[in-house]
Amino acid sequence: MFLLLLSKQLIIRYAICLVLCFLYFVFCFLYVLFLYPLLPVLYFFFIMDALASYTLFLFTMDALASYTLFLFIMDALPSGL
Repeated sequence: MFLLLLSKQLIIRYAICLVLCFLYFVFCFLYVLFLYPLLPVLYFFFIMDALASYTLFLFTMDALASYTLFLFIMDALPSGL
């Protein structure tokens, strides 16, 4: 009885493994068929997003540097002005 139960468990595990392997190959096929041609478009948007973030970072740093320079100038002026 134990041997029969063990063999049933092995058959179930083997069947699950076969189903998962089949689904993996189906997913790979669908990926190559539908998503692979879109990768250059996706990469373009990722690169544009990164450039926009970097440009915003540069504008922010420029504004902070200008404000810091303004504060240094205001601090250097005589307080009577």
